[in-house]
Amino acid sequence: MLPAPALALWQASDESVWNDTEGKVQRAMQPVDARLRIAVQDGDLPPLGTDLEPPLLQMLVEMAEIEPPLRQLIWSAEYGLMYDDPTGIRVRLGVTDRIGGVREKMQLARKLADTLATRGLQVRVIDVRFDAAPFYSL
Repeated sequence: MLPAPALALWQASDESVWNDTEGKVQRAMQPVDARLRIAVQDGDLPPLGTDLEPPLLQMLVEMAEIEPPLRQLIWSAEYGLMYDDPTGIRVRLGVTDRIGGVREKMQLARKLADTLATRGLQVRVIDVRFDAAPFYSL
């Protein structure tokens, strides 16, 4: 049986692990051709030999399918999954267990960023971890 393909490469300082499309976490012994790269900002790498939590795995699968592709992500133990949009805004997605939740959160962040830009506000962070109460910081 062939191993499942690499989905995400997780990197923290000089250590790397990767998870496959089934969520299994493995040591990165050589260069890994993963669809996503995740820089661990704070917290630990996923433990070797474990499976990612299903909501996080679902988010990564959805992130890998988004067009145009968003390949570089950030993980924070405090804020969950994040990315920097093309304008330099840090978008905090958190973790969701809703199928399609990633796209919804990204659309909400884009709509909020556009609204704020039309008001002349330049934000540094948009946080959509809580759909009913998104917020931003300047």
